[in-house]
Amino acid sequence: MSMLSRPTRGWDVYRLAWLAPFAVAAFVVASPSRLDTAVAALAGLAVVVLVARRPDVGMLALIALLPFHSFFLSWIYAVGAPESIVRPLGAWKEAVTIGVIVAGFRGLRSMGRRLDRLDLVGLAYVAIVAFYALVPRLFAASAPTGASERFLAFRASAFFVLLLLAARHAVLPESFMRRALRLVMAVGIVVAVIAVFEFFFPATWNDFVVNKVKYTAYEIQVLDVKPFNALDIRYYGQIGGQQIVRVGSSFLSPLVLGFYLLIPFAAAIDRVARKGLHGAAASCAFLTGTALLLAQTRAALIGAVIIGLVAIRPAVGRTTQRRLQFGLLLAAAALVALPVAAATGLGARATTAASGDEASAVDHVQSFWNGIQTIADHPIGQGLATSAGAGQRFQTQSTVIAENNYLQVGIELGVGAMVLFVALTVALLRRLRAAVEWTADLGGGAVRAMGLALAIGALFLQPWGDLPTAWTFWSLAGAVLGIAAARAAEHQPASVESRALSL
Repeated sequence: MSMLSRPTRGWDVYRLAWLAPFAVAAFVVASPSRLDTAVAALAGLAVVVLVARRPDVGMLALIALLPFHSFFLSWIYAVGAPESIVRPLGAWKEAVTIGVIVAGFRGLRSMGRRLDRLDLVGLAYVAIVAFYALVPRLFAASAPTGASERFLAFRASAFFVLLLLAARHAVLPESFMRRALRLVMAVGIVVAVIAVFEFFFPATWNDFVVNKVKYTAYEIQVLDVKPFNALDIRYYGQIGGQQIVRVGSSFLSPLVLGFYLLIPFAAAIDRVARKGLHGAAASCAFLTGTALLLAQTRAALIGAVIIGLVAIRPAVGRTTQRRLQFGLLLAAAALVALPVAAATGLGARATTAASGDEASAVDHVQSFWNGIQTIADHPIGQGLATSAGAGQRFQTQSTVIAENNYLQVGIELGVGAMVLFVALTVALLRRLRAAVEWTADLGGGAVRAMGLALAIGALFLQPWGDLPTAWTFWSLAGAVLGIAAARAAEHQPASVESRALSL
């Protein structure tokens, strides 16, 4: 069944593209020295227009390219592309996102839908983030006022929510979910293979990143970011006085890698639980599970366990026989994983964290209480870019790292925004649970499982601040809700549909 709608009459946003040549011509006449900026703006507008027409293609592009975005830009910079091209090229993802948002607005209007409680909570949260970005010093006298700090913080805090709402209302074909989850698994396999290579050949990987791709040079010269070590991108940990290497794959961070892998891992596990251990799903489950162990991000491993447990539970599309088979498989995988965990040092990380002897575990607890105290001292927030992410990148003086995504919202935007964000997250998970009934064959159960894992992981770190993780999951969640609502509307009265998919 296709959900593609007929073109609507009237003035659509994408028709503004016809004004683009005249706008660029005027810009060039007024400021001929800024021709590169005008060309970049025109290219960005073209992307917005194309994605507004085909939001499914734009969302697939985000899924495929976000995990390798920085690597690609650093590579083309290393081979000689000027900064004037590389820097604006990095805005492709924002242009795609704006295109999806336009498509969501057009879909909402063309289908005659009304905003419901999930939409209103999401829009209220985004409005607060936008307000703090526009008037940073209204409530927080020491909030950063730089345009870059405010934009990057707004992007990290609000764009994924906009993607959720836009993907929910955009007109997408039902085949989108199948294609998206296949692509998620394919990308997950590539990311996991890089992680395994990094584990066995860390020096070779470091040489490739630093001297071939010249990633650290790109950070310094284009992004204006100072890396911890310009000659060594490896991530080291300490266990019992011994130094260990934790893999980061294309993200160069085991924390980002761990949470991102939960997305392809959940897609693969759901498929294995429904159709058996074979094909690309089996390969993806094995490789992403291995990479999760090598990354040694404990919160992400907790998420992986949650995904496994969800797959055992009764659900639409999972027979009792399949669930029993998967349960036995999961037990066997756990037995195999134990020696791997011991060999990589993960077992020691777990035991020292439980006993309180590991420095990072102590830091996590201290950061949590620092976040609570900061919110108590500043109940209306310290302003955007005063916590993890933009605050760290720009070294904002008042930055407080709570190592909890929900507390991070409270630190920056205050108690009200934090409550709204928690309510939005809970409402989304409840909607996804109801949507599984209508989208089990499309992978709705996988999206719900990854949502549970990431939402719980956000209690310990900041997965929602990582673009590849947050933008991929929240856009998939929006697509699942939109397709579920369309299917429900075709098979039952609107009142029943409203109850089934309500908060």
